Amino acid sequence: MKAIGARQFFPTDDPECLVEFTAEMPVAGAKDLLVRVLAVAVNPVDTKVRKLLGETRQEPPRVLGFDAAGIVAAVGDEVVGFSVGDEVYYAGDVTRPGSNAEFQTVDARLVAKKPATWTFEEAAAVGTLGLIVETVNPLHIGNPFRLKSPRVVWEYMMTRSRFQTADMHRQGEILAEISRRCDAGNFPRIATRVFGKISAENLIEAHAAMENGSAHGKWVLSGW
Repeated sequence: MKAIGARQFFPTDDPECLVEFTAEMPVAGAKDLLVRVLAVAVNPVDTKVRKLLGETRQEPPRVLGFDAAGIVAAVGDEVVGFSVGDEVYYAGDVTRPGSNAEFQTVDARLVAKKPATWTFEEAAAVGTLGLIVETVNPLHIGNPFRLKSPRVVWEYMMTRSRFQTADMHRQGEILAEISRRCDAGNFPRIATRVFGKISAENLIEAHAAMENGSAHGKWVLSGW
């Protein structure tokens, strides 16, 4: 299958920054879905992971990408709630090969059926951002809350998948709720640019924009 990855860290003005290569077809584990990837979104974290590769050459290249939408091609033996042919979306797992490939295996607990009224491109844009909550206004933790000794705790979005926590399924449940809100018209469409092809060249352009701050909203790549 086609895949796009990084062998080591190169800046975005180097053509070796991201390269297309032929990867082995992944096989779904017991708790996995095998997804035929139709659209992916690019996040600033993609560029950070690329930089962390350093100068040590990797073979095969590290496949990046977290947010994706596609069609279920195979279902693991222990998976419930999904069938071959389902249209799904998700934010993946930093410890496994990413979504910049024609097919990806992803733990079904991280996945939800995509909004029925949204395109694959629109759904792919939601993934990571849908799982990050930020307050619009400052939090006021004075009286009466001060008397209860409140504290603010930040949670790394990838914690559940990275450490296989007992509540890992919550990630899929949150995306399922977002999907319902999307179909009800209660969630904004946030894709601001859609590239016509998932390619190394387009991904490099998107990475460069993330790094220099010129990207606004979510940038999505669609189709192979």
